[in-house]
Amino acid sequence: MIEPYTQKIIFVDEPFMEELKHASITSFQSFEAPDLDTKVITLPLTVSDATELMHHVNVSDVRPGSVLVKPGYTDQFVTLDEFTDDYAKNKFDVWLQLCVALGAKKVDVTNIEEVSLEAEERSSVSADINGKSHFGSLNAGIKDHDFSQSEQVRQSIMKLNVAATGGEPDFQAADRILSQYGVHKEPMFKSLYNMRSVGSNTLLKHEFSLDMSTDVKKVLNASLKAKLEVMSKICEGRAEFDRARTSMEKGRTALKLAVTVEF
Repeated sequence: MIEPYTQKIIFVDEPFMEELKHASITSFQSFEAPDLDTKVITLPLTVSDATELMHHVNVSDVRPGSVLVKPGYTDQFVTLDEFTDDYAKNKFDVWLQLCVALGAKKVDVTNIEEVSLEAEERSSVSADINGKSHFGSLNAGIKDHDFSQSEQVRQSIMKLNVAATGGEPDFQAADRILSQYGVHKEPMFKSLYNMRSVGSNTLLKHEFSLDMSTDVKKVLNASLKAKLEVMSKICEGRAEFDRARTSMEKGRTALKLAVTVEF
């Protein structure tokens, strides 16, 4: 049911699919259209499917309207809500582990800014239902909550600064971290690793910019946005579907960190 290349899971139920089919056959077909990295699962499940699925997801997340994603820093699926709230913090934590393994004695976050992703493609699927997007129409209370969440993430990242004794790089530990979290090909990890690998000219200090926008755009791509917008139109007012919509709102921005590493 879940392939190794599956990065996103969307749970819906039969009433949703029926309502979508009646609202717009084009949107229904587009929603059902397979994406290589996305699996749409209609509940209820057979016993065998449920047993297999529990190897990949938390049973409490299996409900209509739930959207799960597999970020680059873990093999576990997390809710879209968790991803948009905690992605930058969790990935930066992995980067700090690499810094320590490579012998860093001090890591400081000098600045955090938000990068707008508003230029993303608009959904062409959703317009077929009623021609109007719900994204951007959240009330001020929700926006205030999102700002508060964003500020909490910023503060938690600022507190992740590292002070250690420093020393020679432990490449065995560094390789384990890169392999465990599947980040060995990512520039923000590969660059630091390669520079510390140069033995003839020891790296003492590195100022780095960690831009999380690419990671967010990989998860919240045009295809997923289109599906979530369809869900928000058909099931407006249903808590789980509304949660996915607010997660999309939070996914309109990403964090960019300015970091200084000393060895």
